[in-house]
Amino acid sequence: MKKTFILFGMCMTITALSYCQSGSNKIRLKMGPQFKESNKYMVDEIIGSDGKGIYVLKTRARGIDMGILSNSNQIAATLERFDLEMNLIKTTELELKHDGKKLDFEFVIQFQNELYLFTSERDGKSKKNILYMQGIDKETMVPESEAEKIADIDYSSHLKWNSGVFAATISPDSSKLLIYYDLPYERNSNEKYGVVAFDKSLKKLWEKEFEIPYIDKKFEITDYTIDNEGNFHVLGKRFMEKDEKVKGEVSYRFHILSYFDGGRSFIEYPIEVPDKYLSEMQIAIDPQTQDIICAGFYSKTSVWAISGSFYLKISKKTKEFIQQNFKEFGLDFMTETMSEKKAVKAEKNANKGKEVEMYKYYLDNIISRKDGSFVLVGEQFDFYTTTTTTTTSNGGTSTHTTNHYIFGDIIVISISKIGEIEWTEKVAKMQRTLNDNGNFSSYTWMEIDGSLFFVFNDNPKNLDYSSGVPEKFNNGKESIVLLVELDREGKETRELLFKASEAETKLRPTISCDLSDRELIIYGQKGKLHRYFTLSF
Repeated sequence: MKKTFILFGMCMTITALSYCQSGSNKIRLKMGPQFKESNKYMVDEIIGSDGKGIYVLKTRARGIDMGILSNSNQIAATLERFDLEMNLIKTTELELKHDGKKLDFEFVIQFQNELYLFTSERDGKSKKNILYMQGIDKETMVPESEAEKIADIDYSSHLKWNSGVFAATISPDSSKLLIYYDLPYERNSNEKYGVVAFDKSLKKLWEKEFEIPYIDKKFEITDYTIDNEGNFHVLGKRFMEKDEKVKGEVSYRFHILSYFDGGRSFIEYPIEVPDKYLSEMQIAIDPQTQDIICAGFYSKTSVWAISGSFYLKISKKTKEFIQQNFKEFGLDFMTETMSEKKAVKAEKNANKGKEVEMYKYYLDNIISRKDGSFVLVGEQFDFYTTTTTTTTSNGGTSTHTTNHYIFGDIIVISISKIGEIEWTEKVAKMQRTLNDNGNFSSYTWMEIDGSLFFVFNDNPKNLDYSSGVPEKFNNGKESIVLLVELDREGKETRELLFKASEAETKLRPTISCDLSDRELIIYGQKGKLHRYFTLSF
């Protein structure tokens, strides 16, 4: 292990907590101590922090391939508590039992600065999938209360694997908790699901099971949220019947289903834009007005392409659409990270009246700024496999399969507080890795005073990127951690945070968490070596 290193200045040894001069004068970089850990455990998420400690969830499969767990969560879950200097204080493997019976792990959440464990039991006698909740003592990291039943799914007419799935979400102001669950699939029957809503004291506000007025295979739920008043909103795709389809148009329509007054009143909002494919959409709640926001990308030719962005708003008071804004991407924007050859071809196609679009971009977030404006953030992603068969010296054959992960450019769209699409910018990157599940690719972000800061692993040649195809990041030894700022006007600044070789671990950007309004923690790993990094803005 190297004992010292330099990042535009002097640093302390990395055997202990390190405060380092990063390449940016806008942040303070803090590296936690390095430690070793068995590869049997996988860090799932940084759950959160309460100003006293940092809480991390790790899991491991109990003799089962993680990729095929499906509806049987045979997972051993471990909680870890770190102090604010990122020293490991406590590790506890959770005992998943209730009344002497083994339970399946579901998830852990932080709500109102407390930790809660959710587990489930598929009761063979009652044919019910029961969800339990327990508070966790932050000192001992052990459940401090008996498992309390908060929901159940009747699967008596179905096989055990078809017994429903649980999830949770929290309102924008963190005052409401919603438990969501899919009900068992029934062929040629309508889609069904249930919800349970709680206030900030975990007092049950309401619960109800719903039946969507469309058969299961014709409706796909893609997003959902709970607002600050406890109303529930669902976004989904309704796939049209043969007699509804129009040649040359998309074969589905997005619908928003909103449930008010504890589920007693219901409004459906079909989103119809005949001349556009709404390829990517999410919903959010305006924190100032509680209006429903739906925004995303559209195309003129394909559900796999995008050629512009859109922003829609539904009034909380009138329950009607009060804004619809669409804006095409410019040709310069779409060709910005293309090779010269492809850019020339795209320009020729545009001059001939052909559509020029970008492919395989997905919407990740609708970010609410403090001034009432919004930002859409998306990323290009692709995955494919290749198989190679070779002949051995003795005449036999050997087959090798390679998984390819591609995480491309980040695109950012700024929307003013009155709903106007202000600007669209692209953060150039090209991360291509093999057989690593994309663990070291993608990005994390933080919004500070209206500016967006993106952190990701990159090729050092991209530090001075200006145009054209960015150099490829392939998880090599010479990779760097890059900080990219987009200010309130969309102006980009690139700065080096640190070199991966000097830190002896590599960032896993998607495992990160806001510790405060101006502090971000990110997990780093290299084999059995692990550490955490804190960025203070």
